[in-house]
Parts: sequence; structure tokens; C-alpha cells
Amino acid sequence: MYKAHAFLGNYGQVNPYPNYNAMINHVDSQLLPVGFIKEELGMSQDGDFMLYGYKKANAGKPYLWIDSNIHGSEWWTVYYCLDFLKGVWGGDYFDKKVVNLIKDNYSVYFIPSVNPWGYHNNKYYQSRGVNLNRNFPTDYWEGYVGDAQWKGNNYKGEAPASEAETKAVVAKFDEILPAVAINCHTTTGGANGIDRNYRFKHYSLLSTDMFATFKLTMPQVPTMDWNGQYSPQAQAYYGSKVSKDGRNIFTTILEHQSDTDKYNTGLTFLYIIALTLLNHIKSGKLKLSDTSSILKRGD
Repeated sequence: MYKAHAFLGNYGQVNPYPNYNAMINHVDSQLLPVGFIKEELGMSQDGDFMLYGYKKANAGKPYLWIDSNIHGSEWWTVYYCLDFLKGVWGGDYFDKKVVNLIKDNYSVYFIPSVNPWGYHNNKYYQSRGVNLNRNFPTDYWEGYVGDAQWKGNNYKGEAPASEAETKAVVAKFDEILPAVAINCHTTTGGANGIDRNYRFKHYSLLSTDMFATFKLTMPQVPTMDWNGQYSPQAQAYYGSKVSKDGRNIFTTILEHQSDTDKYNTGLTFLYIIALTLLNHIKSGKLKLSDTSSILKRGD
């Protein structure tokens, strides 16, 4: 069984860049110097904020899609995702074998905030009270009840993809069609981990191996098993698509515990997901024994 590096520590309880545009400037300062291309994806529903994507293409290599902050108050997501990108594409991570395996075999697309208004105002929902992670156009939107507008955190909107933010993400996702898509969140208490991917049996087995890797690496961290593949959520929409290289897209929700400074679940899991899926893409294997088992076939 592969044992990952355990990332310890967290980001404290105060957002270092609570202003949305200041946060984007910070992301620019970290990613543009290492060759990422910044794209405008469209304005938020309120009309005050631009959604941005950051792309690092590697010719012929499958895309790793990472989006964060779909729930605006979950600001920690921006920073653990950014630390992963800096670790790999910025070369900050100490294990250069891991750095090279990931950056040499993936293209990457990153959306730091799907919910700019929510980020800027420290609100879970967006400007019309919509939980954007209940607004995606899946077969399950009609059957999802949720909450009435402004009566809770689970208002799904008046129609699938009714919100400008959802439309912008769907349009870009359908253009990229990555091999791997990670929808990043934070939580409190013991719900660290990833969605178990019950839509496809082989992806469920891969998710189980990722959990086993995580528990071997950080046995003290509480985890929870859940499934959101049959819902109007982002990762359910992503999982209904086929990648540009012709495979069912592996997609998951990543939950990072934000009410502790003891460990960095999100950052640790991003490395585990990237390496485990790379091994599967290149060899078809459902388990990653160690990084040397990631074959070079097809390079």
C-alpha cells in the first residue's frame, strides 16, 4: 500500500484575503509566474465579480480539474488547492519524483472560487440564496427537494443551471472534459475524505484504496463515508461525462476539516488522488503500491 506524505497544520481561522479581488491577485502572484494562463469564465449572478480559471496545458496529457469554494464560506479550499498547485507546478514540494510524475503526466485546470459573491461576503450560498452545489443540470435535479429560497442552505434555484456561476462552470467543464475532476470543500467535525464514487464499481474501488492510503498515512484523522453521485451536485454532473481521452470521468468531492490546526486533509488527499488516478490511467490498476509502480507506458 502506498503511504503518502502527511501534511500537517492548517490555515488558522482567519481568511488571509477576505476580499475576493485581493484573493485573485494572490492566486495570480502564485500561479502566473510558473506558467499558468488566466481565463475569464463569466460574471457572477450579482454582476459584481468575474469568475476565473487557471490553465496549465501539457500537450497530449489528460486534464486534472480542480474547483474550489463552491460554498463561499469554505474559504480554506482556495488555499489548500493553491498549495497543491504550488507544490507541483511551482516545485515547492520536497519529493521531486512525485512532482515530476504529476506535472509531467497531467494538464491542470483550476477555478479558485466558483462562488465569488459568497467568498467576498463569507456566505455559504450565492447572491440569490442558491446553493450552487444543488444547481447542476443532472437527472436528479427534479427529484431533489431542498429548501425554499432564503429558508435554508439547500435552495437549488428555479431551474437546473439557472445561475450564472453554474453556467460558467458547466461551459468550461464541457470544453475541457478532464480525466479527473475534484470538487473541493471544507467541513467541521469528522467528515474528512472523498466521495466513494458508487456510480462506477471500478472507481468505487479506487476511492476505497485512496481512503486506505489516507488512513495509513494519517491514522489519527477522522473520516466519513458518503455518496453524492446521484444528486444535482457538481461532481455528479462531472461524473456523467466522458473525458476527451474516452473514459468515464473520475470525479469526487473532497472534504477538508477546517476546525482544526492539527492536519491538512485537503492537501494530503490531493496528492493521493492525483497519484492513484495517474497509476490507473497509465496501467489500469486499482491500487497504488508505491510511486515506482506508475508506469511510463504511453509517454
